[in-house]
This record gives sequence, structure tokens and C-alpha cells, in this order.
Amino acid sequence: MANPGDRTRKGEYLRTLSKNAHVLCLQEMHGFEAEVNLLLARILPRWKIIHSACVSSDGLQLRSSGGILIAICPEIMAGSLCIDTVLVPGRCLSVSLFCSGRILSVTNIHNFGLDSRSIRDINNLAASVRARVAEEPTRNFACFVGDASFGAPCESKFKCGRQFGALTPTQRSYVPNAPAHERLFMVFLGDWTEIVQPHPTRFDHKGNSCTRIDRGWVACPSSLLC
Repeated sequence: MANPGDRTRKGEYLRTLSKNAHVLCLQEMHGFEAEVNLLLARILPRWKIIHSACVSSDGLQLRSSGGILIAICPEIMAGSLCIDTVLVPGRCLSVSLFCSGRILSVTNIHNFGLDSRSIRDINNLAASVRARVAEEPTRNFACFVGDASFGAPCESKFKCGRQFGALTPTQRSYVPNAPAHERLFMVFLGDWTEIVQPHPTRFDHKGNSCTRIDRGWVACPSSLLC
């Protein structure tokens, strides 16, 4: 947000990306909520912008830390009621879209600096959403996406065209100086279905390696995954 050149370049990319998307989930916004909303309103006119900034211990927004956002296209918003829930400021945000008796739930996460209590709150929400889908699968659809900061089991790093050996749970964590809490997350995500895309999502310029730590899960009937 602080660099005008970066804002312009990334804004153009985001505008292009939005042409083929109905919902966008972004992390690392690094800005105050008012300035992020103003910027995104110019890039994505008429889109519903829901942003949560990281906050300090006294509740002040932190411009230099994290920040998470969900943007919803005007076509969906035209006939929907949107309710948002901030589970962890700047780190986990969820929205529920109600339309004609159906509910779409989207949770966006940046798994950094979360403690067990925060993950328990996320777990409770995810479990309630999953139960709602199981009870009325034709009326509910849910997705859980974002920077998980840990890779999938049996998945390796990729470097210079070759694959490393299988990684341990500790090695699959990519949060510097903080645990990724993979075990706590998989307690509830184990009941969801992961949508796997084949390409790495994170490039480590120091180690010249790639990993896939931006991941997505859905809760829905298997017939909808064709």
C-alpha cells in the first residue's frame, strides 16, 4: 500500500483477475481499512469490499502487518445478503452470503502468529458451517481458502527442476519463527475436501525453491466437484 508503483502494478493485475472471478480472497493487504477500501473501490467498482486489518494490543490498526480481504462481485451482491465475521483481526475473515434460501460461506485465512485459542475459534466456525452443509447440502456450500503456511502430507519442495524428499510436519511449516499449528487445523479440515491445483504458490528467493502453501478446501456434496 505504501509504494505507488506497487499499488498500480498489483491493481492492474487484480482488475484482470476479477474479470474471471466472482469472489476474491486476498492476504497481506498492509493498509488501514479506510485506505484499502478506497483503493479497491477504484480498482473493483461496485464490488463489495470487506477488509480486516491487524490490530495492536490497544486495538489500533497496524498498517505494516498482514491484513485480509474478501471481495464479492456485484452480480452476486445484487441478490444477496452479506454477513461478515472477523474471527482474528487481519488473519481470518469469514462471510456468509444468503440468496433465495441458499447460503455460500467463504473463509479467508492467513495463518501467521495464530495461537491455539484463535484456532479454536476458527475450528468452531468451520465445524458449524460443515454441519450446516451436511444437514442441507442442496442449500449450502462452503469454502476455506488462504495462506495455510504448511504444505500437504507427502508433498515436497521443488528446486531447480528437481523434487526434495518427503518432508516432516515440522519441515512442512513455512512460518518464520512461529508454528503453523498444522495438527490443530487438520482436526477440522480433515472433514473438508481439498481442491488441489498443481502449481507451487510460494517462491523462496533465498533457497530458490517453490512450495504450495496457499491452499483451499470445500464442504459440499461430491456431485458438485465434477
